[in-house]
Amino acid sequence: MFQTSQDFVKALKSSSDPPTLDGPTKIEIARTVWDNSSFYVPRKGEVIADWILGSLLKERDRSENTTFLDNRYWSLLRDVINTASASTWLPFLLSRISIAAILIPYLDSLHNANLTQRSQTLELVQTCLAVIWPLSCHRMSAEVLTDCVSSLFNLIKNWSQKLDENIIQIGTVILVSFRRSLATCSVKKKIFSTFVRSSLTNWITCCATISSVSVHDISQVIYQSGIDCLFNLEILRDSKLEDMLLGALGQVEPGTVVDFLPRLYSSHIESIKKNRGVLFAQDSRNRPDPLEEYHSTALRIFQSYHVMLYNDKLSNSAFRVWHARVALLSLVDEQHLFSGQQDGNVFKQIVQTILLELTSSQTESTQIVFKCLVTLLRIDYRLIEDDLPAIISRLLFVPHHVSSALAFLELLVQYHTKTRTLDTYIERLLSVCSGMESHSSDLESLIQDMSSNALLHPTHLDSLAKGTHDFLPAAQTSTVVHSSIATLEDLQVKFLDVTGSETPPKKRKLHSGKKQPSQDLQLQAMRVYTTSRLVEVVLSAFSLQSVTEETRDQILLMLDKFESSFLTPALLQSLKLLGIESTWAEESILASLLRLRYAVCLQHSKSVGSALNTEQNFVNILRQRLESKTVDMCSDFGLEMLRTYLSTLTDDAPSLLFDQMLGSLETNLSQNGAFMLLHMLIHRWLPAFDLRASESQLQKFISIFLDVLVRKNSPYPLQTLLSQLVCMADFWELSRIRFALLISVDGVTAALDNVGRQSSSEISPQEMHGVVSVFDLLLVTPVEFLPRSLKVTLVKRARVFDSLMASISSRNLWDLDTPASLCIIRRFTCRVLQSLDLADPLVCSYDCYRCS
Repeated sequence: MFQTSQDFVKALKSSSDPPTLDGPTKIEIARTVWDNSSFYVPRKGEVIADWILGSLLKERDRSENTTFLDNRYWSLLRDVINTASASTWLPFLLSRISIAAILIPYLDSLHNANLTQRSQTLELVQTCLAVIWPLSCHRMSAEVLTDCVSSLFNLIKNWSQKLDENIIQIGTVILVSFRRSLATCSVKKKIFSTFVRSSLTNWITCCATISSVSVHDISQVIYQSGIDCLFNLEILRDSKLEDMLLGALGQVEPGTVVDFLPRLYSSHIESIKKNRGVLFAQDSRNRPDPLEEYHSTALRIFQSYHVMLYNDKLSNSAFRVWHARVALLSLVDEQHLFSGQQDGNVFKQIVQTILLELTSSQTESTQIVFKCLVTLLRIDYRLIEDDLPAIISRLLFVPHHVSSALAFLELLVQYHTKTRTLDTYIERLLSVCSGMESHSSDLESLIQDMSSNALLHPTHLDSLAKGTHDFLPAAQTSTVVHSSIATLEDLQVKFLDVTGSETPPKKRKLHSGKKQPSQDLQLQAMRVYTTSRLVEVVLSAFSLQSVTEETRDQILLMLDKFESSFLTPALLQSLKLLGIESTWAEESILASLLRLRYAVCLQHSKSVGSALNTEQNFVNILRQRLESKTVDMCSDFGLEMLRTYLSTLTDDAPSLLFDQMLGSLETNLSQNGAFMLLHMLIHRWLPAFDLRASESQLQKFISIFLDVLVRKNSPYPLQTLLSQLVCMADFWELSRIRFALLISVDGVTAALDNVGRQSSSEISPQEMHGVVSVFDLLLVTPVEFLPRSLKVTLVKRARVFDSLMASISSRNLWDLDTPASLCIIRRFTCRVLQSLDLADPLVCSYDCYRCS
């Protein structure tokens, strides 16, 4: 192609490309000469590398710089610089050619490249830079490297796919060099200004983008390079530069910066903390303590960051704003930046924002809003103390599934417990509940909201009860009891006054119960309901043993007067005024008062029964309501009436009540109240039931008992309760219940007697499931209580069942768990056979079971 090396060099230096018309291009000429080892050119590699790098430098000023994406240039450059002789001439070549001037336009050109072009050129460029960069980066100034970093960020911010491994390696070497150069340069302020002006937005975008699409270490390198530039010691010393940064952050698109603020604030205060010995040196006596000065500076910066969350453009990103606010506050809490000595106006502003949010009808952000309150409470209780009544009043309408609301209440109880100010907290709760406001027109929905809110949730009430019992100071006990009683008495009087003025007692009996109560009556009813729940917890939890004898006598006198002179008469009057078709809301309020009365009687060690016997009218009206067929004993109101009435008896419960209880269980077995009713019957009245129940009542009880065990969809608490019952020795000592149960066991398993006389397909799956459940029950039944005749019958039926399960068709017919069912049947057979004498004919005929 060329006669001499001079011709080759002249062709490369030609002003036109290709050098000759219709001839090969310069890159093709260079590749051909490089591949032709027989064509001698002095310092061939240096000449070609010099031409390639020079061509790329010239290309940077053109509008269409396609050379940077031409793989032929980068491929040839890779081959040339990776030769053994390149180390002798490459450093000198790079000393007069700026690699940054080539790299920056190359990175810019990648914006217009397709995915294939990017992938191909990046692999080649990365290979070239691996050789060139270490030889040239030490000659680059910090300003030049800042321009490289700016181009890199501008590229990465628009990278929609997962980052290419080659761009990761290229970016890493650029950023590492930038950080090294920045650490030793003397123009940090200039670099800071350039970075804030040209790269801040792209840097923030890159940090967010890389975190979401890549887990490579470059994400941390990118972030740390920006932190080194923004928060080095020289920058932190100059408050004007801090103002410049905050102003630039305010100009960034709010949707971009809102999620990034907590991370940036964390690095900002961490940098200040690391350099606080220099920044806050105590060089004079009048200067504040360095630690306090650090805290004040960090809180001032917090306020500057937090202001950005109030940008109007973030109105549609409320959830993200609250997350950012919680994260910022968490940093203040973790670093213990607020000690109470600093200005807390910014936190007061946050509390007002929280109250405004809680007052709105939107509930989507309630969880995160209470997380914010939890964090504020951890920082300092005094920040929310003035607004605590308003916060607690909102908790009356916050559902209990908002876990952060329960966490907030738990922290409140812990704080008042540690500071021994539970009396203040209780009085505040009483004040809020007794003065609550609501504008709803539906009393029933209000009661439902109240019964499922966070403030009255068992988690909070249990915590309050434990704190009251263990940590309420003796000096405060009498005051708390007096204020609790006085608050409820005042509310009940107002409630009865409103009730009497709206519906005179004589006329109330004529009402159908469907008339809507007035708003004033609803409000008073709600106040009574919520306050009585709290008073019940307080009066049943405090410890009489922790007070002096004189104080104990005063408290017992107050409780006795409250119960006998106010609570019982108020309940009696309310029950008389209650219509036949009472509403669920009215019943819920009365149930709470009945619970309160029961708790008060137990607290002052007075027999509940003796107290009730002194008001025979009250006992009579309870019995009349319980004996009426309209009462559902599985309801909250029915359970409380039943418990109160039964507490007046010893072991002589009327038979009619047993009918009512069993009837409610039959019809409401799936309700939560069924568990409470059955629990009461089993643990308190089962011996009396065994003694006085009729045969039909016994059979109905056993029917319910077996129904729970047999049904697959029975409530788990009921199954657990009955499973515990059959494991109790006392249960099997109840002869009449045991006899009725064994009769039912014989009847359920009798379905197996028909096998042989009829097709097995005529036995329903429900019957077979019942058989398996009964045999499972018999595994925990003491075999000593099984008559020998029943043992023989059951073992025969067990063998029939075993034979049936051996048939594949029968297994599919009844949809049983075959291995589990066979295990139950065979374990029962073994238990029965092992309980018999070895000479018993039954044992001999089933020797295979005994041996197994």
